[in-house]
Amino acid sequence: MTVSTTDIANRALIHLGGYPEITTLSSDTGKAATTLRNLFDRARDAVLRDHPWNFAVERAEVDGNVLTQPKALDNSAWTKTRCSVVANVAEAPDGTDTADKIVEDATAASTHVVSQAYTVTAGRTYALRARYKYVDRTYAHLEITNAGGFGSGGYAIFNLVTGELAASSGAFVETPTITGVGSSWYECEMRMVATSTASAAITFGPSGAASTSYSGDGASSVYAWKVQMIEEFTPAHGWDHRFPLPGDCLRVLRIGEPGDDFDYRVEGRYLTTNEESLPLVYIKQETTVDNWDEMAREALSLRLAHEAAWALTADGNIKSALFRQYRAALTEARGVDAQENPPGEIEADQWLRARW
Repeated sequence: MTVSTTDIANRALIHLGGYPEITTLSSDTGKAATTLRNLFDRARDAVLRDHPWNFAVERAEVDGNVLTQPKALDNSAWTKTRCSVVANVAEAPDGTDTADKIVEDATAASTHVVSQAYTVTAGRTYALRARYKYVDRTYAHLEITNAGGFGSGGYAIFNLVTGELAASSGAFVETPTITGVGSSWYECEMRMVATSTASAAITFGPSGAASTSYSGDGASSVYAWKVQMIEEFTPAHGWDHRFPLPGDCLRVLRIGEPGDDFDYRVEGRYLTTNEESLPLVYIKQETTVDNWDEMAREALSLRLAHEAAWALTADGNIKSALFRQYRAALTEARGVDAQENPPGEIEADQWLRARW
């Protein structure tokens, strides 16, 4: 059975000694519905922060990349133009079978590209980076095509047989580079400074020797993996890198696995570090309560009732009692987690340290 925000709100009313009177939390106009609706998101995020619920633990590689699905080029986040993508057909540089194949179509005198758009910020440096491997098309490219955030744009063409830069055009920070990373894979990169805050189209894929436009044969291809647009932040106080946290990150649990030794700091919505990337484990903002497990939903109904207690009952004793029940629900969840999972090193946040 699907559980909705309305169901959680009605549970909260029962905890408050009332009855389930809300038909639709998002639109009911009664005092109870209005109060619980206004408090719902705050209570939801508090419950997520206060315990590392299994359904809300997320992993991400934090490296400044602003593009979505960097290792899944077949995903709908990427637009395919006069080409197709076959997913997970070769071994990638990290040893996993996650490299994709970009296959050109037979269109003459045109580009055969995969692309994604992103709004860049004026004055910031962006590194467009892709990993390529030769299949049967010798050249591959990186390009910023439209005149948006990078003026007239720019492109770089790479020879995947010789490992050399074949051609380039654009106002680059430095000459585009191609670097071998093992097993005939190359990491290709071009860096440019955005001249205005505007949308920029990032494209990549098979190429001609001197131009990104060429006649496809309907079969030739290159392997590609992990395409990134790195937004480069340089901290002003000694660290090498400053990476924005994922937009849905509510709390950082750890970097890497217990025992890993990474030097970093969490500063607002950023991670500062000397590492090129960090393996982040975090609590995500899971907004669909139907995806929550039952213990978490019950904890949410108690927390919501606690938050709304004074407005709906004006009784401080009820508010305190609900807070104790909420704490007990978290203790029970910890006990269940201890049975299901091996012990881990979880960082308590300030709220928990003050109350437990």
